[in-house]
Amino acid sequence: MKQLLCIAAGAVMLTACGGGSTKTSDDIIISEDINMEHRVLNFDNTRKEGGAHSGQYYSGVDVSNKYGAGYAMVIADSLKEKNMTVYVDGWMREKEAPLEGGIAVSLSTSQGTKFWKVLVPANKTEANQWVHVKDSVTINKDLLKDKFVEIGVFGYKDNGPDALDMDDLHIKYKFFK
Repeated sequence: MKQLLCIAAGAVMLTACGGGSTKTSDDIIISEDINMEHRVLNFDNTRKEGGAHSGQYYSGVDVSNKYGAGYAMVIADSLKEKNMTVYVDGWMREKEAPLEGGIAVSLSTSQGTKFWKVLVPANKTEANQWVHVKDSVTINKDLLKDKFVEIGVFGYKDNGPDALDMDDLHIKYKFFK
């Protein structure tokens, strides 16, 4: 009886400490942090000093140099049978209103771009202030069926006379059934 009571108490403790979300063993999560304090490969030309959201450096682009710091990942064959959600959390600023840039999510295959979306702040604010961008996109596994699949997340500015600044970009890729 004492042994049964210990097992029951252990089961209650495990259930109570389980947390609010359920995760299956089939889910795969990959996280990347883009911090301009460290020299990001291929983005030295967008690295600006002073006035960053945090630290000393940020990525700044305009319509003549429209791609800011970000991360691109080639999707492994083992992940192409899963759906994917890309979670983006970062900060952006533009010198003038209205805000016309954002954080792009791009899916490319050997046949070209299959998915493109520019994420913008939920609440557009005044010019020259850092604005939080937190959003996600889900991509169906049917778009991942190609020999070469690459997902990119980066600052993007293709309209307007002013610069787009970006800092503290956090990206999480979740692959699931």
